[in-house]
Amino acid sequence: MTPHEIGQAMERVLAQLDQLVEDMRESGNELARTERLYKVRYAKARVKMRAEAQKQTVDAVNDRATIECEEELFDYTIATSTITYTREALRACEAKLDALRSLSASVRGAGG
Repeated sequence: MTPHEIGQAMERVLAQLDQLVEDMRESGNELARTERLYKVRYAKARVKMRAEAQKQTVDAVNDRATIECEEELFDYTIATSTITYTREALRACEAKLDALRSLSASVRGAGG
């Protein structure tokens, strides 16, 4: 690769990084929103379950509350997965940029 091609590749990777940072911000907001919805709904469901049947085990109350909050738990799980994926994509993009920097230094050192 020529120095010019390396520079262009670096610009593309930097643009990807910018987009991933924005995606990370949005994913973080979505994770916070879904976590709040799930945890509040779960807590309300547990209170309701305990009030309805005094002799249930803790596990039974938790299981019934989880079933009642199935959609919120699913959304929360998806949001958690999305932010994990975005973090990994950021790391991969940073690794590409590091490789391009090393290549650029090697080309400059070789007189390219």
